[in-house]
Amino acid sequence: MVLVDLSPEELQERLRAGKVYPKEQAAVALENFFQADKLAALRELVLREVAEDVEARRAARPLEPLSKQAVAERVLALVEPQPKSQRIMRRAWRSAQRFGTEMDAVWVRPAGRQPTQEEATQLAALRRLAGVLGVHFLEEEGDDLVAVVRHVAVQRGSTYIFVGTPDESRRREIFGGSLLSRMVRELPGLDIRVVANRADRDRLTE
Repeated sequence: MVLVDLSPEELQERLRAGKVYPKEQAAVALENFFQADKLAALRELVLREVAEDVEARRAARPLEPLSKQAVAERVLALVEPQPKSQRIMRRAWRSAQRFGTEMDAVWVRPAGRQPTQEEATQLAALRRLAGVLGVHFLEEEGDDLVAVVRHVAVQRGSTYIFVGTPDESRRREIFGGSLLSRMVRELPGLDIRVVANRADRDRLTE
């Protein structure tokens, strides 16, 4: 990963000088995406990603074979054909890198239902991302998500499960209760981590 870091002000100056877009397009760009606050937020996000990538790449001290077996971990990410699942997969992958272990991602498709065109597009994007990250992508079928996840976790030897923030209406409709509570109850011995949407942090002040 190569980061070329510029302050928002420097980038805006390059735009005005016609070094990014032709000058006739620069004014429009400066009034839209290339506003200072948006550029500052994007810069912060990129710097955080680079810092996490560097941390993940730090070489761990080699362990003896028996020690490796004693601390063996395996990450499982639950994904859906939605854009937010790419964030879940990346967050889980970074944790897997820190553990020095392999990772699986699984989509549990409702029994008897084929993906819509939009879902197929999102699944293709998830599979491409999995290929880039070296993640094993699994597709399982079943109407009981927790039961299917339990089967996959046992089969793959998962020790950590990453899930997105549950949707309240869907959770009530399908599970008649708390999905996370069921997972904690029916997946004993597994760490379950909820990947929050960072965009929701503003709600903390409401």
